[in-house]
Amino acid sequence: GPFADLASQVAKGYPVTAFSHKFDTPGVYTFQDHGDPSKQTVIGVVDPVVSCPRSFEKNPIQTLTAQSLKEFPDTKAQDDFAVITPDYEFIFGIVGALLGFLLLSITCIYVRRTSGWGQSKGSRPAYRQLASKEDFQAMATKKQRIKRGAQAGGSAPGVELDELDELAAGYVDLEGFNVQMLYDKLQDQTHLVAEQLTQQKHDVREFYDKVTRETLTLRTIVDKNNAAGASSEQLKRADKRRRDIDRELRRRKELGTAFSAILERQHVLTHQAGERREAFYESFASVIEQLREDIAAAFKDSSSDERTAQDLMERITELRTETAAEHRSRVPCSVGVGTVLLDGGEKPVTRQQMINSEGIVVAIQGLTEKDHVTGLIVPC
Repeated sequence: GPFADLASQVAKGYPVTAFSHKFDTPGVYTFQDHGDPSKQTVIGVVDPVVSCPRSFEKNPIQTLTAQSLKEFPDTKAQDDFAVITPDYEFIFGIVGALLGFLLLSITCIYVRRTSGWGQSKGSRPAYRQLASKEDFQAMATKKQRIKRGAQAGGSAPGVELDELDELAAGYVDLEGFNVQMLYDKLQDQTHLVAEQLTQQKHDVREFYDKVTRETLTLRTIVDKNNAAGASSEQLKRADKRRRDIDRELRRRKELGTAFSAILERQHVLTHQAGERREAFYESFASVIEQLREDIAAAFKDSSSDERTAQDLMERITELRTETAAEHRSRVPCSVGVGTVLLDGGEKPVTRQQMINSEGIVVAIQGLTEKDHVTGLIVPC
């Protein structure tokens, strides 16, 4: 250590004028003068967590006495209180206490959920006890009684099984009714109508573009023939054909404009009808939910009288009437298929027969033909 280094330097004859050392380990250190062994210096080092002896608090340098040595704490006594190994008993005790508390909490929660307040009462609701005293068979309709007897293998006096359909006329059975499924069906039909209108609009636009291209082609051919010195007869025919094409083009433009207005109007009507039906079925669902709650409350309350049952029946009848009226209502618009062309044999001509795979209009026997001068398709 540092003292051995100091002794080595003195033995080698190095001039040592000063020496300092910081004591980090608690204890009592004794130093003896080499020249005079009777002179001793005792240094006491105290741990930071231990209080310094009172006699050394004000004067840390004092004459060596036996009493001053006794006031320093014993190193062995300090070691007895030092924790140098884990206290497993204390650790196991804490872990066991935590596990016990956890098991006790789980047990309390299990007991509370299985046999706590309201569990036994929830398995035997009051409305079942009240319903056991009522004869619901007497409240059933005639159709239900006949149907139940037919399923049981019996027969009803005076009524045949074939009359069940006649009894069911005008009868609305709400059992198994799903508002969401009905709304989805109506929404699908609305989308289908919108897609058909959009497709017809595209077809009209495509036909208009083809007519425009053919008109430009015809004008180009007429200009070329005129520049090449065509005869007066050909010029007259070309001029007449141009007037006919212009007249047909104007007619088709007017037709396209009118048809676009019709499509726009039908789209607005279908959108309004869809919103109206959506609002109706939302209100219908809320009325059904309120009616279900009222019926449950009526069965739960044993004091319900015949007047309450009559009010419920009137509400159900009114709901049936509104639902039947809504089912009979239709969107105030119609979707046509456009003009149908007939060939010489009075058979409808499809779009595939008029236009080939390359998108070019072809001649159809009895309906159109190819002009030998211009090469265009013209009516017969």
